[in-house]
Amino acid sequence: MADPHHPFPLHVFRDFSAREMTQILEIMHHLFHAQTEQDLRHILQLEQTLLPCNKIVAATLSLPAMATPHDHTPFHIINVSYPTAWLTTYQQQGYHRHDPVMHRWSSTQQTFAWEHTLRKRMGPKTEEVMEEARAYDITAGAIGGRIDRRHQTGAFIAYAGGSHKDNLRYCDVIDYINSELAAALLRICPPLLNRPQLSAREREVLEGIKAGHETRAIATRLGISKRTVRFHVERLLIKLRAKTRAQAIENYYASHEPSFTAAQHVQKKDSA
Repeated sequence: MADPHHPFPLHVFRDFSAREMTQILEIMHHLFHAQTEQDLRHILQLEQTLLPCNKIVAATLSLPAMATPHDHTPFHIINVSYPTAWLTTYQQQGYHRHDPVMHRWSSTQQTFAWEHTLRKRMGPKTEEVMEEARAYDITAGAIGGRIDRRHQTGAFIAYAGGSHKDNLRYCDVIDYINSELAAALLRICPPLLNRPQLSAREREVLEGIKAGHETRAIATRLGISKRTVRFHVERLLIKLRAKTRAQAIENYYASHEPSFTAAQHVQKKDSA
């Protein structure tokens, strides 16, 4: 029996073609079976084939960290096609504190096309952010997601590109998809700034791993035994919910370094 409290939103799909409906069904199919970050990346890529955008990025965030001044912003990013340089600058400069799109989304949780939001009168810092965005051809698009007030976390998906008219047309579909996609993001990719605190020694070992050093080299540099290094590595894997050393540093550093790829820095000698 149909649930009267959650009727099927027929109006959302009324004006879409059979091809577009097939694309939406494919997205929802993969979303219901998503288990990994790679699954989510594939779904975002499928969204880009449906929507009029040419840039798409998703992120989870910690609300307390968002409200606290930081050198870096509290985002765990899955980037499909946004300029990496822009995301790096956005995080390092703390642009979320002056971004009118982020402010409106975080306060309303609404899905909206944001071109008109950027046309309002703004302060000098916000103008600086928008000028930087325009340099990367980020001038129109849409954003959607959800915020979990109970756990003080949130997830959003931002789409840049397309005309304002096209973005308005797809807003209801974006909202429909993102109600499930944001939940999957929070489940699979929780904000990394909610990670456990590491001891000073554990951070030293992690830095050694990041630099590509093997167990013997880390032990020599820190003046401890290889057995002690392996002990700290085991603790790091548990705390950071990682199966390998590469994944451990990926989990720890990704929220601070959006372009960081652990495989670029860690030798594949996790058993050393």
